[in-house]
Amino acid sequence: MKYRLLLASILLVACGALAPADPPATTVPITISVTAKGTDVKTILGDLFAQAHKNYVIQPETYFALHLTLDKVDFDEALMIIEKLANLKIELQNGIYYVGRAIKPKPTVDANHTLAPVKPAGTLPKTVLTKKLTTRSSKVDLRELFADISKQTGVVIEVEKSVPAYKLDAFLINTSLKYGLDEITQAAGLAYRFTDSLSIEIYKPAAPVESNRVLVVPGS
Repeated sequence: MKYRLLLASILLVACGALAPADPPATTVPITISVTAKGTDVKTILGDLFAQAHKNYVIQPETYFALHLTLDKVDFDEALMIIEKLANLKIELQNGIYYVGRAIKPKPTVDANHTLAPVKPAGTLPKTVLTKKLTTRSSKVDLRELFADISKQTGVVIEVEKSVPAYKLDAFLINTSLKYGLDEITQAAGLAYRFTDSLSIEIYKPAAPVESNRVLVVPGS
């Protein structure tokens, strides 16, 4: 009898070990829909955070009338749009979104004693990398190529001054912005990063980036 009980216990343990593991949890993108016709931004944000089930705090002096319609837009992208339009500063701390008025940076004066343009503050959400683009370019200037991609995606792309005037062959059909950036920068031995002024910067890293592609031609 003891032998049978021991054998049954071994079988149960073995079956438990062979049982399939639970599938990994997947993150479902949060989308929201908001419509406003001159509505105060506090009301708009309240609706947005309620739909996304997020905690938030808004400074009482925050006010801005907005006109917009966003239908089934990614939560992070919608938040970025409202933050930019209403000149806000939104920070996430310990699961709580803190919303207040952005402090406008003071304009700087360049060597010619003229006011330099003031750049917006903030970091683009990673969701912008899913935007689609198409380019069929042959021996196109690197900066012209990124200017066209920027126009297609609505994402500001800046090329650092130290980057050489490469000319590229770029054939990308309905690809994501991330794929396009990866392919172009790797081919040219460059890299890209998100800036704190709502843009993506193309730069030449200190260590050379290896590339096995032969589509880069140095510019004249």
